[in-house]
Amino acid sequence: MRHELNGTGAVYLRVSEEEQTIERQQVSTSEWVARQGVSVLPEHVYDDVNWKRHEAERRPNFQKMLKAVAAGRIN
Repeated sequence: MRHELNGTGAVYLRVSEEEQTIERQQVSTSEWVARQGVSVLPEHVYDDVNWKRHEAERRPNFQKMLKAVAAGRIN
C-alpha cells in the first residue's frame, strides 16, 4: 500500500534484543521508504541501541528526533 507522504521525513531505528539488528531495520525501512517514493536525509536517520520500549523519555536519539519535529525540521 502506498501512502500520500510529503515534506521532510525521518527514520527511527531501535533495537532492544540481541537477535535484532540496526542493519536489518535499515534495510527494511530503506525498502519501505523507496516504495513510498519518499526521501530521508541522512541527518534524519536516528537510532538507539539497547533501549526498551518503555524508556522513550530516556532514549537520546528518539528525543533528538522529537526536538527536530518540534523545530519544524521534520514533519
